[in-house]
Amino acid sequence: MTDPRDLLQGHGGVPGPRALPLLAEVRTQSSLPFHTVGQPNWANPEPFGIAHEWRCIMTWPQVARLRTFLKTNVAPTTSTPEALIDAAMRALGIGFYLGTFLGQGHGGTEVRMLFAYSSNMAVEEIAKTWAALLQNPAPAQQPASTALTTLRQMWNAGTENAETGLMLLAEIELDAMLGDPEKFPFGSVDR
Repeated sequence: MTDPRDLLQGHGGVPGPRALPLLAEVRTQSSLPFHTVGQPNWANPEPFGIAHEWRCIMTWPQVARLRTFLKTNVAPTTSTPEALIDAAMRALGIGFYLGTFLGQGHGGTEVRMLFAYSSNMAVEEIAKTWAALLQNPAPAQQPASTALTTLRQMWNAGTENAETGLMLLAEIELDAMLGDPEKFPFGSVDR
């Protein structure tokens, strides 16, 4: 005699349950724990009101290469890339370099390069000064130009690249900026 279940399954009946193994996904925090670190010997921040940030996401091997670059003196000098960039910014009167930071969180591979700018120079003049350093540096500034170019290339090799201009909020004449349609055309809509 035939089992009635076999007849039902062969004629559009509901198949019996089948349990398959479930592979569990295990996630771990892949970022370094947030902790204090030493201040580099070249860093001597001064007051500033605006900053510029280059942000990107890098793989751990990219972060390791960036760190090696940052810790290696730029030939023919005895200075690291960040120290050269900082010294060039100060010599050009445009500000100083705050440093290259590894962000805690976001997988641990968010890298930020922070430049602090002088309030004595318009942003357009700062851009022209950067262009001159990169395109036609004085011989003494060549190592800094090379360091900045390499830093930018490493930033370009990351993903989710973003540049942000940062202004000290307490120092912004907010009503004047929002009320000037040439500086902020959407002020009448956004207010």
